[in-house]
Amino acid sequence: MVTEAGRRMRGHGDRVMSDSRLLAGLTHTEPATLRELVWKASDGGCPQRED
Repeated sequence: MVTEAGRRMRGHGDRVMSDSRLLAGLTHTEPATLRELVWKASDGGCPQRED
């Protein structure tokens, strides 16, 4: 389960992934790999659970 801090970090990662200037140094296949790894590391994009 992702913590609140993890959710904030995921939001930051989403902003980074959408900034083409930050991805400019990657090969044509690396952005997709990076997105997949970030997705996995962020608990598969699970939304915040309602308790």
